Amino acid sequence: MGDNRAGRPNHYCIGTGSAWIEIRGLTCENFAEFGILIYGGHDIRLLNNTMRRLGNSGIAIYSDLQDRRQAYRMLVSGNVIADTNRRWAQTSGISGWGQGISVFGDNNVIRFNRISQTYGEGIGVAGVGNHVIGNTIGDSCSVGLYLDTASNAIVERNFVIQGVSAASQAFFATCQKTDTSNGLPAFGTGIQIASETSSYTTVTAPRLVGNVVRNNVVINGRVGLQYGNYGFDAGGGDGMRDTIIANNIFVGGRERTILIESGRRSVHAGNVIANNIFYWNGAPGGEPVAIDGAAGLRFSHNLWFGLAAGPAQGPGDVLGDPRFANAAGAKPSAFVPATTSPARGAGDATYRPQGDFYGAIRGAAVDIGAFVIP
Repeated sequence: MGDNRAGRPNHYCIGTGSAWIEIRGLTCENFAEFGILIYGGHDIRLLNNTMRRLGNSGIAIYSDLQDRRQAYRMLVSGNVIADTNRRWAQTSGISGWGQGISVFGDNNVIRFNRISQTYGEGIGVAGVGNHVIGNTIGDSCSVGLYLDTASNAIVERNFVIQGVSAASQAFFATCQKTDTSNGLPAFGTGIQIASETSSYTTVTAPRLVGNVVRNNVVINGRVGLQYGNYGFDAGGGDGMRDTIIANNIFVGGRERTILIESGRRSVHAGNVIANNIFYWNGAPGGEPVAIDGAAGLRFSHNLWFGLAAGPAQGPGDVLGDPRFANAAGAKPSAFVPATTSPARGAGDATYRPQGDFYGAIRGAAVDIGAFVIP
């Protein structure tokens, strides 16, 4: 166990740039920067560790750009990470940025981790071929799950939930970020895609090409699903290309359920948003669907409840209540639609994931949303 409550000038609990090692069952608390820092290593397994009360990221995996050492083939599984990026709590002018789990490298697997209460993103991933699977992410001031400058990523079966409990709402009151519409603390968004970072790795690679986002359940974020065109040294980011966003559930959205801006360095092309449930339970009015130009985006067979699809309207759309088990719930099972749901059998089989959120195999008749409806 690493515990820095005595205030020693340790910036991280453990760091390495080696390969073929395993770090298991470690507890790290109260460090000024990182819990576990991997810099340019590969084939490292980080299993069942606990990271708490850290100034920067709980687990950080970086490619070493200066020495041109690539970070790749990491397994980050079963870790519990809470209260990270603390130096940003109600503080401005601080350089750097931390996340629950931060990955800048290729072909890594981030699975079955539990992340909560981070002043940055819950999970942030940049690189090619990364898999983000089965994680539970709660309460992040910035974004729950962030694909930044990522390509060929698979993001599936993650549960992202923001600010549902009283304790969660108390946490958000400590966020530095505020909602520009009302000046109150801002809840983090759910799933966000961008090419904000100018360089993440030692090799030239495509940007925002071929990502797959499927079978995720996203609850109560400030925005459920977002593409942002900011960053990239202030010149803006590339648009999405050949991205499939299918069979997800987005519930709530304190500002919007979906927000997609136009790409600035390159336009969107060949993207599909299909078989998703967009469930708005916010205040009437506003703009729960905001699409800044639908070119390069194909919407198909989505279910819309409590809002009009507007520019996101597509063939096979369903308007109606999906009849969740408990639309005010705080567990994935609360968002399984009833047998009588209009989402049943109403999806587009072209974009069907083989399994659902729990791994149940989908049949020929595809249900809209993240679950096979019983």
